[in-house]
Amino acid sequence: MLYGSLTCHFLGIRSVVNSVTGLGYIFTEGDGSNRRWLQRIVKLFYRILLRRTYVIFQNPDDQAISIQNDLIDPQRAALIRGSGVDILRFSPRQEEEGLPVVILPARLLWDKGVAEFVQAAHLLRAEGIQARFALVGDSDPENPSSVPLAKIQEGVREAVVEWWGWVEKTDSI
Repeated sequence: MLYGSLTCHFLGIRSVVNSVTGLGYIFTEGDGSNRRWLQRIVKLFYRILLRRTYVIFQNPDDQAISIQNDLIDPQRAALIRGSGVDILRFSPRQEEEGLPVVILPARLLWDKGVAEFVQAAHLLRAEGIQARFALVGDSDPENPSSVPLAKIQEGVREAVVEWWGWVEKTDSI
């Protein structure tokens, strides 16, 4: 958004629409001073560059944060309810025999709830509830919130979770 908005500014393009699929790592709560100074810089650039653009949000929380922090002009903001789900492709079907499979489809980032998913698997197993717990997605080593592969492999070794890696699409789930 920043690069595109800056480029449009220098080229004299007045009508710009940005789409926010998520505010990302910088705006999540967490590890202190390193993130805070980066957040201040990003907020400054957002205020300068995004106030003159139209911004589409997929998440009402991201929209609220942007408005509360005076990053965008509220009159130029719109909310669409996410990318959506194709209910014809992903519709309920008859429950299959065997253990239920609980899946977390996500990049392997702490921010995506990987730790909570593994903790839930532990808790349910301790309660005697039998199910398979599968992490479906790859790590994102460039992201500071990335879950180390050693942590994922530890969960697999302990038979707490399965790790299926990146899956393009499947009809077998």
